Amino acid sequence: MLKIPFFRLGSWKHPAYGTIEGTKEMFTKMVDNFKQNKLGRPPFVRIGHDKGNSTTFGGVEALGWVTDLVEEDGVLYGLADPTTEQAQEFVRNKQYRFASAEYEPNYIDKESGLSVGPVLTAISLTNEPFLTKLPEAVVLSDQPDLFFMDYQLADNKGDEPKMSFEEKGILQKLSEMFTGFMKKTEEVHTTTSTQLADVSQKMEQQIKLAQDQVEYFKKQAETAEKARKLSDIEKETAEMVAAGIPPVMVNQYKEIALSEEGSTVVKLSDGTETTSAESMKKMLLSLPQDNRISMGQNGSQGTPSDQEKVVLAAQEDVIAIGGRVENGKFII
Repeated sequence: MLKIPFFRLGSWKHPAYGTIEGTKEMFTKMVDNFKQNKLGRPPFVRIGHDKGNSTTFGGVEALGWVTDLVEEDGVLYGLADPTTEQAQEFVRNKQYRFASAEYEPNYIDKESGLSVGPVLTAISLTNEPFLTKLPEAVVLSDQPDLFFMDYQLADNKGDEPKMSFEEKGILQKLSEMFTGFMKKTEEVHTTTSTQLADVSQKMEQQIKLAQDQVEYFKKQAETAEKARKLSDIEKETAEMVAAGIPPVMVNQYKEIALSEEGSTVVKLSDGTETTSAESMKKMLLSLPQDNRISMGQNGSQGTPSDQEKVVLAAQEDVIAIGGRVENGKFII
């Protein structure tokens, strides 16, 4: 395929045609008219603007047929299928480096009789283009970054097999199908990547929510465990007081049992293990009966025992210096 630049954005002063302008709107309209086949035939490629010495109309040889018009970076290109190897050599060997467009700015449609705007009729290879600063024409097969599906091995004689116009057209269609497939694959990949990113983000949010819920239930369980432990200890201390263990000692046991110190493991001489709180509880429950407070003394009208007298005297001393007694504890 030949890639021939024949117009670019700009303005030029022509001695015969006046101002020639290349605009975005003109390029877009020319491409649309080409794709809609307003000319009724494909534009062709020839050498120069000389129509030759033929006395009949249409006798100029076509070195190639334009198959597509594309705009790239403000330059309008014609993609042409060469009819001879000579056409490729003209461009490849830089015998003809530039091109000049043959077009009608206000083409009259032959069927409707209406003006349809700019229509390309031919592209001429030339070394003296009127338009300045045009890129050079190239043979696309010389570009290493392009992939073609119509590659064939040479025959045994070393000659490259010749292909008919129909065969080239089929291969061109296959190439277009392959290009479209690759583009579609890329679009699907992009869409899938975006969807996976959304799913990943939602999963992260769900995981964070689950972690927060686990932390909440963990704290709830800890609170419930503390409440259960407090209830058990309240029950134990009530039973110990009922058993005559002095409330002061029971309250000290309660403080230790509710603290982390009460959970400290103590290894006994017999090899068994227990906690500090449990060890203190056993010690209090082993208190001799003579040192316990009888339940009958609570509110009794009899004579208090020596132990009770000591406790009452201590309470009086605490109150005398401005303190108080709460739950069997002396607070100053």
